[in-house]
Amino acid sequence: MINTPAFNFKEGKGAKETKESCPGLIYYNSYDLFKLSTKKVTTPGSWAFATYYDLFSSNITVLDRTGTFSVPVAVAPLDFLALPELDSSHEFEAICDARARALLDQALSQNRRIAVMYSGGIDSTLVLCAFLKVARSNELQRITVLLSEASILENPDFYHDHVLTHFECVSSFRFPYYLGNPHYLFVSGENADQLFGSQVAQVFEVAYGFEALFKPLVSMYETLLAFFIARVGGSSSQYAQAFLEMLLRLCANAPIAIETPYHFFWWINFATKWQSVYVRMLPYSAHRNTLALEENYTTFYSPPPFQQWSMANTDQFIGHGFETGKWVSKQYIYDFNHDARYLKKLKQGSLQAMVRCKANVFGIELANKANLRFITQPLGAQYFNIDNDFMRMEHASKSPI
Repeated sequence: MINTPAFNFKEGKGAKETKESCPGLIYYNSYDLFKLSTKKVTTPGSWAFATYYDLFSSNITVLDRTGTFSVPVAVAPLDFLALPELDSSHEFEAICDARARALLDQALSQNRRIAVMYSGGIDSTLVLCAFLKVARSNELQRITVLLSEASILENPDFYHDHVLTHFECVSSFRFPYYLGNPHYLFVSGENADQLFGSQVAQVFEVAYGFEALFKPLVSMYETLLAFFIARVGGSSSQYAQAFLEMLLRLCANAPIAIETPYHFFWWINFATKWQSVYVRMLPYSAHRNTLALEENYTTFYSPPPFQQWSMANTDQFIGHGFETGKWVSKQYIYDFNHDARYLKKLKQGSLQAMVRCKANVFGIELANKANLRFITQPLGAQYFNIDNDFMRMEHASKSPI
């Protein structure tokens, strides 16, 4: 029998160490660095850290916004993506309307067009609905929609009724030429997934059932541990318990109560992947010299009001099944186009198809929002954080690699 912790974790080490040693790396190619099948570095903590990618996904620039733990890479937090203070005053519809209006005003003030990445899915459909709601008719002419055949097939009625009739349309496979282009404000639907949950919760649901996602977290330690061991497998399973307890500390340091496995997976996503999702398209820009964060590149859902709404409304993430996920987003779309079928829309991934076969980089270093340095050679020692919590995890392991 495993000794179940009492869930009274204290704050761990992390943010202070990372900020003091960080040279300014906002993105790194974790697939090449830490994925066990392609692993290229052996810096202290890297073997235990690779477990993160087996648990979640293969290309994440991990940054813990709570400061609970530190990682083997020296990552620079972007100040405008910091975890915001709690604020329960926001209404989701009003945030979406205000965000679209602010982006239009920004483009007008800078004399730029807006390029919107459109997959046909829930998040990007909401973005276009918001622009259609708040824009004046002449302003819609300023918007270029980047889409593919898959985008059209995922939501054909919306395409024919609204996209084709109101916007200039361009192939989304050409997105690198719009990303960083000084004549465009590039807007994606990224960061929406982190507002509502985690795809890992769906994997957990397959193994243990939907009801298990909403049992009290304090009663699910052994189930979560079994899930972690099954996910990582092999020799990495020796880190599973330490990893789980570190992530439970992360939840204990949340400004709100994390009380179920569903919200446990959501908080990990929300707290450690937010910046990663914001920056993960940047390596593919064809205009690296003119790419400027928040000036000609942003994500629709990144501003603090969306995050504050999420933290204040954890009961609105999902209903009785995954088809009810992102219900408030679907309701926003339904209120605009009255397509009741869309209320049962399931999430489909799209980004992977867009970046397939496009050249990546090893990292991106930040001088300021308008000065990014793309690193095309393997990262040197100055980019690794030797004193990190995963190194301590390895040292504590009974059978270190």
